[in-house]
Amino acid sequence: MRFWSVGGIVSETVLYDAGLRGAQSDQARAVYDASVASYRQTVLAAFQAVEDNLAALRILEQEARVHDAAVTFAEQSVTVITNQYKAGTVTYLNVITAQATELADKESAVSIPGTRVADTVLLIEALGGGWTRPFSRRRATAAAARRLCIGRSSEASNAGPQRVREPSLAQ
Repeated sequence: MRFWSVGGIVSETVLYDAGLRGAQSDQARAVYDASVASYRQTVLAAFQAVEDNLAALRILEQEARVHDAAVTFAEQSVTVITNQYKAGTVTYLNVITAQATELADKESAVSIPGTRVADTVLLIEALGGGWTRPFSRRRATAAAARRLCIGRSSEASNAGPQRVREPSLAQ
C-alpha cells in the first residue's frame, strides 16, 4: 500500500509539473536575452563615446589650424594698420580695432589646447583607461628598503636591541 502512495507522490512531482519547467526555461532565456541586449547597448554606447571623442579631437585640430591662421592674419593686419597710422593715413581707432581683433583671435586660439586636452582625457576614459597614479619608483624603493630594514631588524634581534629607522614615504 505504501508503494502505491509513494508512486502517486513521485508522479505528481516528477511527471506533471503543469508547465513549470517550460516556464522556467522560457524565463531563463528571457533573462539571457535581456542581459545580451544590455551588453550590446553598453558596447554600442562605448563605441559611440570613442567615436564622438575622436571626432571632437579631429574637429579641434582643424579649428586650431584655422585660429592659428586667423592670429597670423590679425598680427599682419595690426602691423599694416600701425604703419598706416604712423604714415598718417588712418586714425588710431583703426589701430585699436585691429589690436582688439588680434586679441580676440589669440584668446580663441589659446582656449583650444585646453579643450583638446580635456577631450583627450575623455577619449582615454572612453577607451577604458583611467587616471590612477602609478606606483612610483620612490614608493617602490621605500617599500623595498622597509622590507630590508625589517628583515635586518629580525636578524639583529638575536644580537641585541638596535634601532632601525624606516625610510620616509614622503615624496
